[in-house]
Formats: sequence, structure tokens, C-alpha cells
Amino acid sequence: MPAAGRSINVREFIDARAVSPFQWLVGCLTFVVISLDGWDTVIIGFVVPELIKEWGVTKHALAPVLSAALFGLAAGALLGGPIADRFGRKRVLVASVSIIGVGTLATAHATSLGMMLPIRFVTGLGLGAVMPNVVTLWSEYVPERRRSFLVTVVYSGFTVGAALCGFIAAWIIPAYGWRTMLTVGGALAVACVPVLMLWLPESVAFLTIQGKRPERITAILSAIGRIRVPADTHFFLPAQPRVKGGAIGTILSARYLAGTALIWLCYFVGLFVLYLLYNWLPTMAKDAGYTSAQGAILVGFLNWGGTLGSIAIGWLMDRFDRYRIIATSFCLAAVSLWAVHGMQSTFWALQVLAFAWGWFVPGTNTGMNALTARFYPTVARSTGLSWMHAFGRLGAIGSAFAGAAILSAGLGLGQILPIMAVAPLTGAVAVLVIAGLVKRRALTDESVTAAVPEVAEVLPNTR
Repeated sequence: MPAAGRSINVREFIDARAVSPFQWLVGCLTFVVISLDGWDTVIIGFVVPELIKEWGVTKHALAPVLSAALFGLAAGALLGGPIADRFGRKRVLVASVSIIGVGTLATAHATSLGMMLPIRFVTGLGLGAVMPNVVTLWSEYVPERRRSFLVTVVYSGFTVGAALCGFIAAWIIPAYGWRTMLTVGGALAVACVPVLMLWLPESVAFLTIQGKRPERITAILSAIGRIRVPADTHFFLPAQPRVKGGAIGTILSARYLAGTALIWLCYFVGLFVLYLLYNWLPTMAKDAGYTSAQGAILVGFLNWGGTLGSIAIGWLMDRFDRYRIIATSFCLAAVSLWAVHGMQSTFWALQVLAFAWGWFVPGTNTGMNALTARFYPTVARSTGLSWMHAFGRLGAIGSAFAGAAILSAGLGLGQILPIMAVAPLTGAVAVLVIAGLVKRRALTDESVTAAVPEVAEVLPNTR
């Protein structure tokens, strides 16, 4: 038991212990949140073929509706990180899930593309803020030695939700219609809000940096350590570089700028390919002669592959060089996309390839979240992750218009995806450059530490 009046390094306290039931509760809640996010992100892809049939609209006319949600995702990510670094991760997550639920329910009642467009933008604001803040909050609750694996396990909830959406859409939409599918997704998100308000704790690292609510830090660490932490304990985090301009200034400082730009590039190409698949794979499958149900099944295999791939990649990142693991996964994503050429006429082969696309496309993107959570300090972690997501959304937005243009030009599944293989190859090169930058930064830090002893800021437990 800690002695009265002692100081506790919160990071070391968590790193020195096994994952407790309290931390697993946090993991389960964040997994549910990211699953809802995955469900509501991909649901529009299953609605698109039904809108074309029911409303008689063209693919070009639907591109603005698809991109509206993606613009919202970018804006939500851009704003959600700095807000969370200032006011807390939990508040942003609760507000975001509320927006997702209400927005998805409202989409179910849209009667025109003009009505659907602003609703999808607002829904995108919530979707965009959820993902980076889930990663940030969860990464600050898990020990360093298992962080990549545990972060990717929780983030794989995105593909679990997306996969469930695909398989359930294959049943609900033909039987009950697309509006019912949207209603189910919105209702699930709304029901989750009171659960998060009651049971999800704020990030203990954020509370420590803020120097507020010390009684809450005491309660959280007592639950994590399964001991009684004395009420007069002082809490602190390891010393971190301080940069003028706060969190935004940190990620854009000379120390982090080059890595930040390359991280953005990696996520841009990753989300370009991912959202091309999410938004247009059902339509590409239908154009190739398959049914809407078969298109939904392909997306289901894509997401189950993403779930298993995310977990496997995270496990490998904790045991081997995480940058080489991500670079290799990007390369294998390119191979799997190129392999569809000439195989699009066989449905069982497409199912195998869809599983591989999931393993190496969303799986690699999930690994990028774990990698980025380690790249930035606590004071800027949420902003760093959120701005990575925001820039990545530009790739997703581009995929909405690129998919519409390419399909309208008459290209099919077997021509489009091999071309897309260039994108993950670009990501592989960028990750290897980031690895070099991080190694150089570590050597510089060692030199500075040897010359000037590191001093950590101690935050007093004042009431």
C-alpha cells in the first residue's frame, strides 16, 4: 500500500500492473462506442443501391450525400481533438454518440437527397470525433507493454460494427427496407448514451494534467491497482516537451511536424481505399452481376477480415518493430487489391479477397492509430490523433467522387481496385520514413537527457 503523502507517477503505476477489471470495463465501453461508429459509418453504403432504385437518382447525384458525411467526419475530427484535450475525452465521446444516434434516426426520415445531405453532415461531426477520442482515452488506460495490441483490439470494434451492419443489412433491407435499417442503428446509439454517462470514466492522464478532481484520480488508481491509494497522494506524469501554442502547437512544432505530415499522408491513402470499398463495393458488386445481398456479404467479409487483421497487427506491433509491421501490411494490402484482376467473376474468390482487403486495409489503418497514439505526448495525443483522422477524411471524401466518376466511366471491379494498389504502397514508404525520424528524435532526446536531468511536474492533490 502506498505510504501517506507519497507521490505517484500515474503512467508508471499503470505500466507496472496487469490490466484490471476496471480497465477491462473501460475497454468494453470504448469497444461498444467504436462498434456503433463503424455501424453508422458504413450503413449509407448499403442504402445507396436502394436510393438509386427507389428515388431514381444517379450515382453522380449521390456523391454529394456521401461526401457530406465525410466532410462532417473531417470537421468532427478536426474540432474533436483540441476540444477533448481541453475539456476531456469523456465529454466529447458522450456528445458525439448523441449526435450519431439522433442524426441516423433523422436520416431514416429523409424524403430527398436535399434533406439527407445536411443530416449526413451533422451525423459525420459525431462520427469524426468518436474514433480518435476512443483511441486516446483507451491508450491512456493500458500498460505500455501491451498498448498496441489492446488499442487495436478496441479499435477493431469499428470493423465488428461495420461487419454486423453488413450481415444484418443483407437481412433487414430486403425484408423491411432501408429506413428500418437506419432506425435500428440510430436507436442503438441513443440507448448507449446513458450507459456512457454513468459508467465511462474520464482519462486518468487527462485528469492528472488538469490537476483537478484529485479525488477522482485517487478512486481510479485504487480501482486499477486494487489497493487503497491515500487521499493526500500527489499525482504526476513523466516530463514531456512543452511547446508554445498548446496541443496544436505541439503537433505542428519542428519536433513533430515532419512526422505529422507523413502520418497524415498514411491515413489519407488508407482511408481513400477503405471508403472506396465501404461506399462503392456494394454498387460495384451489383454492376458485376451480383445481388444487393451478395454485395452486403462482401462488405461483411471485408469487415471481419479487418477485425482479425487489426488484432493480429496490434499483437505483432508489441513484439516486433511496429513501423516495419505497418509498412509490410501496407504492401500486402496493395497485393490483395491487385489480385482481384481477372477474379471478379467468381463469388467465392471475391469473398476470400474481401476478407484479405479487410485484413490489410482497415487492419493497417487500425495499426496506424496505435502507432500515432505512441508518437505524440499526452498533452497533444487527442489532437494528434484527431487531426490525423481529419486529414484522412480528405482521402475518404476524394474516394466518394472518384468512385462515382470511375464507375460512371464504365470501369468495373476488376479494373478499379488494381489501380488503387498504388495508394497503400505510398503509405508503406511514408511509414518507413517516419521510423527514421523517430529514431533520430530518440537519439537527440538521449543526448539532452544525459546533459540535463529530466524533471517531472508534480501536480498536488489539492481540494
